[in-house]
Amino acid sequence: MVSKKNHSKLSVKDWINVEGLNCVVSQVYGDYCLLGSCEVVTNPTDPINRDVCWDGERWVFSDRPTFVNAVRTTRLREYLMLFLESHEEKIDVADFV
Repeated sequence: MVSKKNHSKLSVKDWINVEGLNCVVSQVYGDYCLLGSCEVVTNPTDPINRDVCWDGERWVFSDRPTFVNAVRTTRLREYLMLFLESHEEKIDVADFV
């Protein structure tokens, strides 16, 4: 079950752990949004954005598939750069831009 309550407050550029993956928040949804609680950029080898939900105890990825490649989306560029530059493995940002 997905809940929008009782989780810590989110802001864009926050880092959260979703199902064991470190992700950067790129958009926070309103209380009544059916997509979930927020959108994140994740997956350093093939950056994508995913919707994230709160299951009452932890962050989980939405069952909805992602249709947006974070590398090719201007709106996500700022978050992509933050994600790649801060990732534990040193990834050449130029490979994706």
